[in-house]
Amino acid sequence: MRNLEKILRIIESISGIMYLLGAISICALFLLMFGDVSGRFLFNSPIRGTTEISEYLLVAIAFLSLGYAQLKGIHIRVETFLILIPKKLRTVLNIFFSLVALTFFVVMTLQIADRAYLDWANKILLSRTTVRLPVWWPSFIAALGCTLLVISLGVQIVRQILTLIPREQDVVESE
Repeated sequence: MRNLEKILRIIESISGIMYLLGAISICALFLLMFGDVSGRFLFNSPIRGTTEISEYLLVAIAFLSLGYAQLKGIHIRVETFLILIPKKLRTVLNIFFSLVALTFFVVMTLQIADRAYLDWANKILLSRTTVRLPVWWPSFIAALGCTLLVISLGVQIVRQILTLIPREQDVVESE
């Protein structure tokens, strides 16, 4: 149990840093858009590459906070019927649906990581405008975010399973 808590603290720290990077990405996106619009209308000179950099920042915003949100339980959940179900059954259902999500995100992570690796190995560049950016960056960021989500789901599944197993002190107290 101690090891699980140590691992959880490490994962929470890493996820917290990624969450912070996602928040910084929101600020950077705002400043970039503000600068681009201001430059376009005030000086007739927009910032080159704003669209491409914005796309990269949107990926960071969407994916870097996934693990943190899962650990803190702040993803959107519809609990209309869950509150009517007994606690043990609710825990079993949470484990089941977490396993489904885990399976989906493991596959998704592997596919995105494979895409990032292929783009990196082939040195693929985004070349829609004069700014040429590596294509593997957003894929790598998405794979990193999904990896943290997978780890967070795994830790939560283990914790939920442990809540179903009676502890020794609970057995002693009931006797």
